Amino acid sequence: MRKRIFSVLTIGMIILSMSLSAFAHGGRTDGSGGHKDNKNKSGLGGYHYHCGGYPAHLHNGGVCPYTGGGSSSYSSTPKKVYATSITAKNVPSKINAGDTATLEASVYPSNAEDKSITWESSDASILVVSSTGSLTAVGVGTATITAKTSRGTSKRFTITVNEVMAESISLANNDTAILLEETTTLECEFTPENTTDKTIEWASSDETIISVSSDGEITANKLGMATITATHKEFTDSIDIEVKPIDAESIEIVLPDDVETNDTGEPKLKKGSQMQLKTKIEPENTTYKDIEWSVSEEGIASIDENGVLTANATGIVIVTAEAKSGVTETIEIEVYSNAGDTAAGIIGLAAISGGGAAWYYRRKKKKEAEV
Repeated sequence: MRKRIFSVLTIGMIILSMSLSAFAHGGRTDGSGGHKDNKNKSGLGGYHYHCGGYPAHLHNGGVCPYTGGGSSSYSSTPKKVYATSITAKNVPSKINAGDTATLEASVYPSNAEDKSITWESSDASILVVSSTGSLTAVGVGTATITAKTSRGTSKRFTITVNEVMAESISLANNDTAILLEETTTLECEFTPENTTDKTIEWASSDETIISVSSDGEITANKLGMATITATHKEFTDSIDIEVKPIDAESIEIVLPDDVETNDTGEPKLKKGSQMQLKTKIEPENTTYKDIEWSVSEEGIASIDENGVLTANATGIVIVTAEAKSGVTETIEIEVYSNAGDTAAGIIGLAAISGGGAAWYYRRKKKKEAEV
């Protein structure tokens, strides 16, 4: 009876020993000193180590916790550790058009050899992202942002860019006057500044005075006042603009090509004869080109509204041409009675024209230059 009990105990211990051995070595070890655990009996996952009889364990970072190195058949030199996953923060799921954000991310495990991450956008017309994670919303819609390691591990984020609606519009900062024939483009300001849709419909109260194009370019067609209106959805704003004349900035008196001159090169006119005076106005597109003529001594010479000068008596006469803007020019002309007979001591301004061009002399300036 005792022998039978002993035999049973012996058999039980052998079976228990074989079971423990089977648990410790669920499969043949490979070249790395570990083996697969397909059914995860150890609770450590699908692969673990024993390292010469130690309980089943893992090699975190390639280092055995029992031996300080690898298994008996495994090199103690740790393997390179690569990033297996990415964790990101500051990645919004929604963002307004025009807004910016700085994306941040880290890799796992933290002891990965290469922790660098680059960023990419699936649609640069909606979201633009730099390789370092600077994000800018440039359109409206949805795009995917991808964070990627050098080994190809990646993580994707879907971001929606929302439209920013206008709260008001304004034409306040535009000029309220424009010169005749001038063209300029009006600017419409939106609040907030990053309003997504900035389309404007433009209209003029009088296209014959000021015409306006679809992009806000206005053209001054004639003198007067017109109201320009900008409309964006339910918002409108208007501005009154006056078309003003282009004023003369300077006048030059032009003498005939065959004008007589005295010994000093100054113009002269024989008593009883006439001379046609003309003017050159700058700028050339001056609105009002009418000139008002006058003389200093009507007894010596007279001049009509067309610039025809008539010599009445000998002497020196000053002729003045004045534009509507108020700018003036003067010239001194000697009236003589006989050919070659000139008055002495003429000082002032003279102008002659020869070869189709006009020359101008200012005696006063000559004297100042001599001083």
